[in-house]
This record gives sequence, C-alpha cells and structure tokens, in this order.
Amino acid sequence: MRTLFTSESVTEGHPDKICDQISDGILDALLAIDPNSRCACETTAEPGAVHIMGEITTAATVNYIEIARRIIREIGYTKPEYGFDADTCEISCSLHTQSADIAQGVDMALEAKEAIDTDGLGAGDQGMMFGFACDETPERMPLPITLAHRITRRLAAVRKNGELSYLRPDGKAQVTVEYENGKPVRVNTVVLSTQHDEDADPLTLRRDMIERVIKPCIPTEMLDDETKYYINPTGRFVLGDNATLLHSHLEINRSLLYIIASELKKSGGKISLLIQPDYTFLMNILTAGGYASSSVDIDHIICLNNNQNVSFARQNYNLNCLRNILPLYSNHYQYNCYYYYDDIDAVTSAFALFPYAVITTEYACLISSDMQSGFITKDPESLKLFSYLFSQYLAQTTPLLRPVTDLGGQIQYVENTMQNITEGYFFQMLPCLTRFLTRDMLETYIVKDLPHRSELLDRLQNYLHELQSIPASADLTFICSIEGIRKFLNTGRVGEYPAYAYTPLNLSDRLFLIRQLANSMLNEHNRLLKRAIGMIDHEFYLFAGRQYGYFMFQTSNTDRMIYLNIEEPGLLFTFFDFCDTLDDEIFFTSEEAYRKIHDLIQEYSK
Repeated sequence: MRTLFTSESVTEGHPDKICDQISDGILDALLAIDPNSRCACETTAEPGAVHIMGEITTAATVNYIEIARRIIREIGYTKPEYGFDADTCEISCSLHTQSADIAQGVDMALEAKEAIDTDGLGAGDQGMMFGFACDETPERMPLPITLAHRITRRLAAVRKNGELSYLRPDGKAQVTVEYENGKPVRVNTVVLSTQHDEDADPLTLRRDMIERVIKPCIPTEMLDDETKYYINPTGRFVLGDNATLLHSHLEINRSLLYIIASELKKSGGKISLLIQPDYTFLMNILTAGGYASSSVDIDHIICLNNNQNVSFARQNYNLNCLRNILPLYSNHYQYNCYYYYDDIDAVTSAFALFPYAVITTEYACLISSDMQSGFITKDPESLKLFSYLFSQYLAQTTPLLRPVTDLGGQIQYVENTMQNITEGYFFQMLPCLTRFLTRDMLETYIVKDLPHRSELLDRLQNYLHELQSIPASADLTFICSIEGIRKFLNTGRVGEYPAYAYTPLNLSDRLFLIRQLANSMLNEHNRLLKRAIGMIDHEFYLFAGRQYGYFMFQTSNTDRMIYLNIEEPGLLFTFFDFCDTLDDEIFFTSEEAYRKIHDLIQEYSK
C-alpha cells in the first residue's frame, strides 16, 4: 500500500520561530545566572512588534528586551526593508512572578510531601507529555520532518555565509514523502517559500533553491523525474509589482513597514499621510525611524472630531490625536500636521471605501476604514494622481501646531505672545524663573562662543523687560511643583532654554532665584503644586490663554527646544479649561507654599 506523509519546517526568521528563540533565549539567560530558574515565557510577534509575557521564578536579573533585540539581530533582521528590524521594532514585556499555587507544586512534588522517595522536584499543577521515536533517520524522527528541517537549516546557512546573498530571514519548507508498506521510498513534493530581495530574478531563485538548497539535503535515491518542486508558489515574497492587493491587517502592516523604511533611507525623502494618529503601529514606526532620519519631510492630514453628541469614550478623541503625534515633532523629521473638522464616526465608517492613504516618493498605499484591506502601487501615473489629490486636500486644511525650533525664533515668538496676552496659565513642573533673571546672570551663563551671542543677549534682555513689564492687572497664573523646584536646585538648569546655550547656574544664583520665587508665592498669581502631574523628568511646558497658546519641550535626542504654537481653537480651549478648573486641593496655600520653598532654601544653604 502506498501513502503520502507531509511535514513542514520553518526557518529561524519565520515569526513562529522568532518567538520560540526569544523565549528560549530568556530562559538560557536566567539559567546562566540562577540554575534554579523556572520560566513559562510566551512570545508573540507581528511585523514591527514583539510582546513577551508569562510567568517566571528566578533570582536572576536580566534585560528581557535587550535579549530579544540581540536574538532578532542574530537571526538577520537588521534592515527595516526586511519587514522587521532589531533596532526599530517595538518590544513590550509583561513577565511577572509565577503563581504561588503553581510554584509550590514545582518546589516540592506531591510524592515528596507524602514522604515517598523522590528528589523533591515537582511538575506543577498538571502536565502531560507524549511522543514516539522511529528508525527512519539517525535523528529518530520521521523522514519528512527530518528533510524539512535540513532544508530550512540549509536555507539559513546559504543566506548567512553569503552564498545566496539576496535571501532574507523568513522562509519555510514542506516535504511530502511517499511510503510503500510503511517504508519511505521517494520524495513526492517539495514546497519552499523564502523571503528575498526585491530585485531577485524568479528563474534564478528557482534554480538556486532546487540545486543549492533542496538537492544537497535530500538523498539522491529519494529524488526522481516525477518529484515536484514548488518555489514561492504564492508569488513573490516582497513588494515590487505595480499593484499589490492587501487582504489583512497583517499584510497592511508589513507593507507599510517596508515602504516607510525604504523612504527613510533616502536623502530628501517625503511621506504624505492621510490617516488618523490612533493607528498605533504606523505611529510607532515613524517614531522609531525618526531617531535615525534627518532628511524626511512628513505632511500629515488628520480629522478632528466635531460631533458634539459623542459618547464618553470619544470625548477625548482630539486630545488623544495630539498625544499620538507629539513624539514626531521631537524627532529629526520635518513633520507638520494639518487638520480639518468632521464627524469622526462618518469618516471611519464602513461605507468609506479607502479613507486612508500613505504616499511616498515610490509607493502609494490606500487602506480601508477597518484596516483589513487595501492596495499598494508603484505605478508612476497612479502615484502622480494620488500625490496631486493629497495636495488638493492639504490646501483645504489648517496647521494644527506650528513648530519654532531655533533659539532666536523661540525668544521672538514668546516675546510677541507676551505683548498680546491679558489672561492665561503658565503650567510647568519646573518653575518659570526667566522673569527673575538679571542681565549679569545672562552675561555669566550664556555660552561664550555661542553663535550670535551678542544679538541673543539683547533679545533676551528685551524679552525679560517685556515679561517683567506685564501689568499687575493681567490675569496670568504661574504653576509649578515642589519637585520641580528641588530639581532646579539640584541641577542649576532652567528648562526654558536649550542646554547647549548656557552653563548650569551656581548654587548661590540658584538660591537667589528661588528666594524671588518664594516671595512671589504670596501673590495670588503664583501657585505651587503639592506633587508633580506627569513625569517630572520630562520637561514639558504649557501656556494656555484665551487667544494664544503653546507647548514647549526639550528633545532628548537632539538637545533642542521645540515650541509648538497651538493653532486649533478647540484644543486651546481644552487646555485653558483644564488649568482654570484645577482643584484647589492639589495646591499649597500661598502661606504654605512660601514656607515650603523657604524650607528648601534652608536645606540647600547648609
């Protein structure tokens, strides 16, 4: 009797195998430090993202995320165009301590508890294992799975040793063996799928896979003229055709990762986005890529919700949009976001055919509202049309935020703002100390070789004059936190100016400024938070007025200050209302604030 038996194997770059290797790598790292470690670690992956979860019992401390990146790098995912990259992929970890109920079943077996002869180690609350061995191969495994494993190992080897340099890490093999009376007699079919470079020739790929990968792994006597070979039977394993249909969220993510990574490598690249910023995967790609790219322009059109009859879950939709795009302003990109108003439920409804688009200099990708289907094209005429339509849409939008990135421009912007405001809130964790600076301090601490230093000093002096000349009738409130004051006393850094422009203040001058701040606390226009709101280490500043407003923050990767002028009236109102309705319970009274600050002065004066 003749039968067919089929088995499959995947390469180390296949998502399933990536996950296995990360979990194994974490266990190996723990055992190397603590031989008694126990690890029930599970890993999942999709293009651009890895999540590590499960339970562990160990005395060891290791960096799980770095282990994952090392393994991904060793596999060969070192370029974003591969669809997965060790340095830019998002990795999250939620490993936690093993359940006490399960742990006690491992620490001591039931037999040990009942004084039956045993070494004490248990298997947990339950466990079942089964399997078999056979004599078909030296590995004591059935021939189909053994051959499939050989092929995938060979596929990885010729990639890593440079023999077939156009290959990429992902791949899988399927082998069907024909049996006669229970004995393997021939290989009926071999299916081999492998990821490869875009410009790989299909005929060359087929020849190389058969002659240099498959045949060296299968005994000659098991192959004949009737053996069937299917090489990448579903088509090319990369994007490259003039038009490709996308049939799942996974395919869309993989495609976007590829085309954006390709664009970020270009000098003078350009990305046009017509998509909502709650598409987390896309925003993470752009955020990660922005730390390395400095020459890419990004224009982003978003819809802000103007539906007044929204559910509670939708009330903060516009604020969430803002939160998701802010990281892009702090990267190296030339990023600009533009908005229009609409009912967000209508924009994202199932009746909108392809409401989202991502356009680069080489590709255009259109996506359905449910992110489950779309198509991608590199046809020049199609690309020209979509780019033209995007420019027409852009002309009908308004800038959401307007960046001001050079120091002189920042001073000029704030100076102009101060001339026009009569009401507003300065909300920041570190104290606003600019209003107490002196000309002598500016001369002392501004870096001596700073370009255009003399001009900058004059502009700063004018700014100080404007700030100190604000009439007492102006309804301006300065808010900071006690933690922020302590941080200034520790560092001598005022967060309102980029660190490269000045040297830290000495302790004497720090105390002088804080004394001025303490005296100002007796004025109702100054308020001290009992504790920080948000992360104190992230210097984020907000001014919210009736007609004007801005964010200010310092980027960690570029060491520059970013001013973002708030252009959208709804956001401006939201921030003003937030500051205006803060509960009095979170603030010290004027007298308490004065005493608290003086206690700090005494502490640091010793």
